[in-house]
Amino acid sequence: MDYIFTEGYADRCSTIGRAAREGDVRSLERLLAEGRPTDVRDNRGWEPLHEAAWSNHTECLNILLEKANVNVNVQSFAGETALYLAAKKGSTECVAALLDHGADPNIVTPEGYNPLWLDWGSMVDEAAFDGASPLLAAAQEGHDNCVELLLSYNANPNLFTLDSIPICALQSAIVCNRFRCVKLLYPVTDLQKIKEKCSSEWQPVCVALDLGTTDILRYLLTQDPARDMTVTYDNWRHQHFWEKAPLLSHATSEMTIFQTVETLLEYGFEVNDFRDGLMPPILAVLKSKRFDFLELFWRHGACPNVYHPQISGNCCVLFALANDLTSQDVMLPNFQGHFLQQVLQHGAEVRSCLLMGNQPIDDNYWRDLSSLFESHQVHERFFNTILCILMFLGGSFLKLDESLAVYISKDQTKLKRINAKNSSLLHLCRLRIIRLLQKNNKYNDNSIASLDLPLEAQEMLQLKDCGNYQYFLKKVFSPSRLALH
Repeated sequence: MDYIFTEGYADRCSTIGRAAREGDVRSLERLLAEGRPTDVRDNRGWEPLHEAAWSNHTECLNILLEKANVNVNVQSFAGETALYLAAKKGSTECVAALLDHGADPNIVTPEGYNPLWLDWGSMVDEAAFDGASPLLAAAQEGHDNCVELLLSYNANPNLFTLDSIPICALQSAIVCNRFRCVKLLYPVTDLQKIKEKCSSEWQPVCVALDLGTTDILRYLLTQDPARDMTVTYDNWRHQHFWEKAPLLSHATSEMTIFQTVETLLEYGFEVNDFRDGLMPPILAVLKSKRFDFLELFWRHGACPNVYHPQISGNCCVLFALANDLTSQDVMLPNFQGHFLQQVLQHGAEVRSCLLMGNQPIDDNYWRDLSSLFESHQVHERFFNTILCILMFLGGSFLKLDESLAVYISKDQTKLKRINAKNSSLLHLCRLRIIRLLQKNNKYNDNSIASLDLPLEAQEMLQLKDCGNYQYFLKKVFSPSRLALH
């Protein structure tokens, strides 16, 4: 706020005003007894009452209120009342004294100053131009004693600001991590009004989640688990496929603190929430590219198989592959595929990604493996490896999407040859044996060498015929973080 008169001068203050400013009780009483005026203003328009309130001299303030004929609601040139100044300074005793003597808590400054930025506001139920109440401002600054005082004077906790994003005192306390204020405000706040006035992202639990205030989040979840809560899901390429998301999906944004997601899981939020029309948590994790969340979800039994009617194939495989192609260094000789390794290691189904698709072409969104490749042409040199990996794991195909042949060679020959090899009984038996070894944490060279098998069979199990993607597949079959479904 820009004041016209912002600085007080000692030589432009009345004798009573100076005594109130300095907290000189004896001089103040003497001057009052002499009949000195109490309404002399300084260069800012402050009277002695303003001086005492701003300086937090409660005894001087009480003397002026009880012994002098003062106007408790007198305003300075900038429109400030004594109550306003005491609130701005954060003096609970001065505010209480002024309210006890009839100070009007609804007077605002002519400039419409927003009390949201005060220590806590100068009104009880009346708000400034944006509708911020003093209870909201007190909660924002964490003045729990002030919150109690304002509530005792019937401050309304269900007043909302008039901004484009309306919030009430409870939400303000959560935003500023004022736990004690939250506990005071939650029982008296009408949560239904918050639901009616605010978007899903501004519901109390969601705000605590986004800001990582774990203690407040735990408190709110204890009061109301909110496990069925949904949040609008936006700002990403496939948002029109999933317009809403469970709270757990929303929680896995890139900036979310790890402990808050752990808290949701602790309170029973389901990693395999596949309600119709909602973004599944595992896909939200893949979208966020957070390996720490991905590992956490595997430990809680996340399923790596998710499907959508407008996308051909397992969405987990396609999302993981999109992440890997986006981050792949084109100068590296081999495909890294860290996200793809993760979902494949945990049992993701790949066959659906290689079958004949019938999705419409959309320049804005990839809907299948072919359109995903088309949107990452800069990584074309890795497409052959990716397809070989997926076909190796997919086994036999009768309806293989032959349009994928262009990403392996210019004709169908190589694609058909690879499909024929992977359709053989020998390969299918190899896959079965490897999966069994993996399930029992025994897929390693030593375990394979101990098997009573011919050397050629052992080399097949060791994937020595897989060329430059042998290392990738060995990591997929690694038992170190096994969580098969």
